[in-house]
Amino acid sequence: MSILPPKFPICRLSLSVGMKDIKWMMGQISSAREEEIHYFEEEFAERQELLKAFYVTSAKAAFYETLQALNLPPKSRILMPNWMNPAMAAMVIAAGHFPRLVDVDEGTWTIGSQIRDLEDVMWGGVGALLISHMYGCPAPLRMLEEEANKRKIPILEDCTQGFGADCGGRVTGSSGLASFYSFDITNNLSTLGGGMLGVRGPVLADKLSNIRSRAQIAENKSAYTLATKALSLSTATSKYGFGVGVYPMLALSRKFLGQDMLYSQLKEEVTTAPPAIMGVPAPCQAALGRRMLQKVDERNKGCNLVGTRLLKLLKAKRIPHMGLPSLPDQGTHIFTNFVVTFPRPQQLAQKLFEKGIDTSLGYFCPIHSMELFGSKVSCLTSTTVSDRLGDEQLHLPVYPELTDEQLQYIANSVAESCAEVAEDMRLEE
Repeated sequence: MSILPPKFPICRLSLSVGMKDIKWMMGQISSAREEEIHYFEEEFAERQELLKAFYVTSAKAAFYETLQALNLPPKSRILMPNWMNPAMAAMVIAAGHFPRLVDVDEGTWTIGSQIRDLEDVMWGGVGALLISHMYGCPAPLRMLEEEANKRKIPILEDCTQGFGADCGGRVTGSSGLASFYSFDITNNLSTLGGGMLGVRGPVLADKLSNIRSRAQIAENKSAYTLATKALSLSTATSKYGFGVGVYPMLALSRKFLGQDMLYSQLKEEVTTAPPAIMGVPAPCQAALGRRMLQKVDERNKGCNLVGTRLLKLLKAKRIPHMGLPSLPDQGTHIFTNFVVTFPRPQQLAQKLFEKGIDTSLGYFCPIHSMELFGSKVSCLTSTTVSDRLGDEQLHLPVYPELTDEQLQYIANSVAESCAEVAEDMRLEE
């Protein structure tokens, strides 16, 4: 197979917030007022069909505050996927409750079919059902609502990776009693940090309004550090910045240190301690959020087109032992990540890197396997899918700026590299 290398290496990610946006926000530092926060919350709530939205420091803080406001019985059980951001499981424990884990479905990586198979006794003591729209794929909301409504259990939605995805005519976050959003630098909607807590129930909204009335608003000048880091990352992930500066450094770290230098920079530390402070990001960040809210649909559409195109190209290759993403039965996948599985992901990643394609081995693992949680978590189903995903995941580049030529090159390179890894495995036998 003949593969022509790209003129520049292909970076694993592209930021939704560009240099112009970051510089625009820096121009707001001297003038943005607290009213920007209220405008942002109102515009976000209207878009997401929410009764109320609260601008918060992080999605995990939003989840923790919600668990506190729900006043669940002590040591309640929170039903949740075995594959999602482990920080959410940590917040369940921080709030004095216990995660009860259900395996995810193949390809969508969302909680789904195994919920139906749970025996009634397994729902005993469950205070809430937490769902996640992993990697931009909407969870099967209608089925999950049906199961939760049978038992009068509220649904809570983790929308950190699925903001803007369509769930069969409804947006993610519009079904849960509460929903949680992350606006970190790598998310499809970014305010350089922070998140949003969405609420649909009036009683919960009133409780959270009282709680958050004491929240401290960050000063605009605190955003200088965030903007500086964002400008650096924007430069590092640009075509020229990545190709000329970052890619050579990554090559050296792989060669001499045997590790991915960017992995440790982007990986989030997880702790079961409650969030340190209850706060609100700076007004200038809210102003940026309002600006980016006008652009997110266009970006999501671009990610969907690119992800769907790459999926079609890889399906046509019929690569042995490779697992590909699945499209949802209802709704639209926005491909905030493009996750494949393969028996030796590290070897595959290295071969792709040598062909000029930067990938990531991912930052999540099955929640039940984390020593941090110990006996405080337990599984209600098998963990076959999430265990294999933990062992075999590889994240390919997927963002609107990728051209058809680059997507074809990625697909060709993946097929060729998988064949090379398979041959290496055969020679080792």
